[in-house]
Parts: sequence; structure tokens; C-alpha cells
Amino acid sequence: MKPSRIKKKVTKERKVIICKVEFDCYLKPHKPLYFPEFDHKQEFDLSVVTTKDVRDIHSSIKLGVDFIAVSYVENKQDILEVRELLSIKGRHIKVIAKI
Repeated sequence: MKPSRIKKKVTKERKVIICKVEFDCYLKPHKPLYFPEFDHKQEFDLSVVTTKDVRDIHSSIKLGVDFIAVSYVENKQDILEVRELLSIKGRHIKVIAKI
């Protein structure tokens, strides 16, 4: 007999933002939106560092890059999060905030 595999179903509560476009323009997919006076990182539990960024940072350490640029930086914690990923092996890498 083959051992049976147990499948776990993970669901996340989906939060939605409803927007009203006040200017004649197009909203394209995968483009950032800015919401003044709304802390999206706290409300949506978001990090400035994505899973792809983590892989890229580890690759950058192995390649010996001198600088890493971080997009959408809003506060000191965003930079500290990247520095923590650099750890001991990447401590020589400088971090640039793209504001």
C-alpha cells in the first residue's frame, strides 16, 4: 500500500480596496498605487521584501555585488529588513533606498 498524502487547504482572508478614478486615465495591472493616510503595510501585513527579492539578495551575496537598491522604501524598518537578510556574508553590501 502506498502511504496516503494529506492535503492541507490554506485560505487567506482577502482584503479589497475599492477605488474611484477621478481623472481620465487607465489603471494598468502590476502598477503601484498610492493611498494617502492609509498604512497599507499594516492593514495588509505587507513587507517591502518579496520572495523573489529574498532569492535575488542571496544570489547577489554569492555574486559579490557592491550595492542593492530597495524600491518603495517608506521608513527605516524597510532598510533594516534588507540588511537583516544580508547578514554576515553580505555585510559589505551597501543598501540604496529608491524613494
